[in-house]
Parts: sequence; C-alpha cells; structure tokens
Amino acid sequence: GDAFPDPLPAYTLDRPFYCCPGQGTATVLDASGAVIGTVDEECANCYSLWCPLKFYLKDSTGAVKYEIVGPSGCKVGCCQDISCRKTNLAFDVSDSVKPGSSVASIQQMPSQCWRMCCTMADDYYIDFGEDTLQEDRALLLAFVFFLDFGYFSHNGNGGE
Repeated sequence: GDAFPDPLPAYTLDRPFYCCPGQGTATVLDASGAVIGTVDEECANCYSLWCPLKFYLKDSTGAVKYEIVGPSGCKVGCCQDISCRKTNLAFDVSDSVKPGSSVASIQQMPSQCWRMCCTMADDYYIDFGEDTLQEDRALLLAFVFFLDFGYFSHNGNGGE
C-alpha cells in the first residue's frame, strides 16, 4: 500500500470560468462542503486601470467581512511587463465593520528575473493579525490564489 493515504482537502476553492480579470467570485468551502465565504472582485475594466484593485471577502451569509485594496491594475501588469519588477505589490486588508482598520497585509513579492523566466512560481507574504480566525485565514489564502491566477499566472498560451 501507499505510505501516505490520499489526503482529504481541508478547504476547496471553487472559481467558475471568467474570460478576463476584473470580474468573478470564488467560493471557499470547508472539508464538509459547507460554504465558509467568498472572494469577490470589484469590476475592473479598461477604464479603471488607473484605479486601485478592490476585492471583498464575504462570510458564509454573504456579508462583507473584509475589504482588500491593492495597487492600480496598471501597476499590477495590465499596462506593462512586470517580469522584472523590483518592488513589492501591497494589498491592504481592512475590517468592514471598522473601516480603515488594518487586519492583515498581503504582498506579492518580486521574483528574480531568472526565476520568473524559468519557473511559474510567485512569492507572497501574508501578515495575519493576532486575532485572525482560521476561517478568515482560509479566506485570505483563497484571495491569494484568486489574485495569482487572475493577474500573475500565464501559461504560455497567451494567458488563456
């Protein structure tokens, strides 16, 4: 037999197909299939490239729990090649009950140019607040996957 049995998923991220970044929702489910919450992206389009990217993390009832604001779509790479970017892209996570209060921060770290050319790996740093619940951490991790897939992952087929 196998030395390690097939692991059960702790969480599942369900994201239906969307043709481009700037639209979409991802649902986060626990191991039993119960909805923990969603990651929702505020619509971004060609006219809002100069505006900051904005996302909402909602709880299982659909109430907004956290708002995440990042750099403009243009800084993220919609207008320019970021393969050799030298600065972090910061995403601030604030509590929707206490607007402006930071509960976590997420940074997309620049990779060295040789690594960007040779691998599909991206580096992220998440600073969770001390009182962050396990379900909230799962939502924040789901956001990182959502962000990475939508804005930073390219498979060599024109982003398709």
